Amino acid sequence: MISSSIIFSQKSSSNDNQPFLITLNDPLVAHYSVSKDTSRMSISFYVNGYESKEKRDKAIKERQDKLNKQKRPDYIRLPTFYINYIDVQKPKKIITLDGNYRTLNEFKNNTNTLFVIHIIIKQDDGTYLKWSPVLLPEE
Repeated sequence: MISSSIIFSQKSSSNDNQPFLITLNDPLVAHYSVSKDTSRMSISFYVNGYESKEKRDKAIKERQDKLNKQKRPDYIRLPTFYINYIDVQKPKKIITLDGNYRTLNEFKNNTNTLFVIHIIIKQDDGTYLKWSPVLLPEE
């Protein structure tokens, strides 16, 4: 079983590589999935500004209104609501954690620079699984 703690860190040359500590039920976590054998994991975060359903619905309505006002119907792209990460390799098992952690709000403010992150999820037995998912390209 996997509990709901999760930790992130940037895999970049940043001066501050402290991981990000959050819980999976945090309102900024849009979706997450871990396969039963832990060989795949994915996680999505709401883009800054679209954390609430009301904000996302408003953006959709504004785009629809703009489309309806056009003389000829062109494609109007919706804003990006999510940032998606995926890993398809087995995670590394970690017995204990050390170091300091930043908050998900700090992660939210740096999402445009985080192409590869480290995600550490605490299991029920007290150990941790560590993935290094990559940012999925936006379509």
